[in-house]
Amino acid sequence: MNRIESIELTPVFVPFHKDVLNLMQRSEGGLGMAIAADQPWTGGDFVICKLIDNEGNTGVGEIFLWLPESGPSPAQAIDVIQNGLSMYVLGESPFNTEKIRRLMDTNVTRNEMAKGLIDMACYDLMGKITGRPAHDFMGGRTVDEIPLAALIPLMETDAMNFQILKNAQKSLKQNGIFIFTCLNALFPLFHSVKDFLNSAATEVSSEKLTFDLMTFRETSEIAVTDDSGKKKKMISNERYYTPSEIRWLLTSLQFKKIEIFGCKLGAFSREDPLSTEDFEMLVVARK
Repeated sequence: MNRIESIELTPVFVPFHKDVLNLMQRSEGGLGMAIAADQPWTGGDFVICKLIDNEGNTGVGEIFLWLPESGPSPAQAIDVIQNGLSMYVLGESPFNTEKIRRLMDTNVTRNEMAKGLIDMACYDLMGKITGRPAHDFMGGRTVDEIPLAALIPLMETDAMNFQILKNAQKSLKQNGIFIFTCLNALFPLFHSVKDFLNSAATEVSSEKLTFDLMTFRETSEIAVTDDSGKKKKMISNERYYTPSEIRWLLTSLQFKKIEIFGCKLGAFSREDPLSTEDFEMLVVARK
């Protein structure tokens, strides 16, 4: 019977790109996040767990950790596994995940991320031992593909925005579909963006708004009242795009089919043609 003989734990630090660091430092709080923290955030911390059984098979798991969000640091996660959780893992079969989890929960409170790291490595090890995909041991595969979604803010220059599109194109497999929304430059040519943004009854209002027809960039001062009633102000700089610009950018990146539609919040549809009444446009492109 296959039994787990050893556990290898490796901390990994991935530094953020200098452009990301610069943007984060210019944001309120210096993190580019809604989460407040006093210490600088300079990169991603991970812990890689490798379980090795008595036949030399290996199963691997990984977790991302950030103190203000996840709680434990990589060193703390490694410590609780080495000096606490490991005694309920070593000598056990990786197929006994329910037993391992019960023992970990009974004898070590909380530390869910460290426990999940071991759990992930167990399932990977099961797959390595049997030559089957790990999902066979998690209830079976239910989909063949999982759509990838990401929230990517536009940057401060057109060159940086183009680089974002270029990297998105590189990440897609052939015939992959790229779906995104962006601000529609037709809207501010026919409407007051300031009136539009201030029309909704919210705790956010736009002031000192200007729109540059040479660059299609809007700059404004955003006034916000937070949950504690404190008023704050932020400087906003946003780029609007014309449909012809988007089509040219995507064509230059070798996208085959490019479709542009109107974009209604919460009701995206190919049945909505883009018009001057749409604040945003929906773009669907195939590589």
